[in-house]
Amino acid sequence: MTNENDRINVRVDAKLKEQVTRVLDDLGLDMTTAITLYLAQVVQDKRLPFVPDTMDPLDRATTIALNQIARGESEEFDTVDAWWHSLNSN
Repeated sequence: MTNENDRINVRVDAKLKEQVTRVLDDLGLDMTTAITLYLAQVVQDKRLPFVPDTMDPLDRATTIALNQIARGESEEFDTVDAWWHSLNSN
């Protein structure tokens, strides 16, 4: 059985490539080896080796706040002035 290699061309930001190359150099890896390791991990796990975070920062903050409310980790205020005073007292 022969071990045939295919070529993959990838376009990335020049600064990102430079930063990644420095990190990989420190790890003793070249770009080809790092990408091959990444692809092998995807095949082995049948998923990405990380969880992509596509949530908008405002949506993330809202989700966190709603979870805190659901856990009872929120304060209630009778007036806007009371809420404002609480913000300024911290």
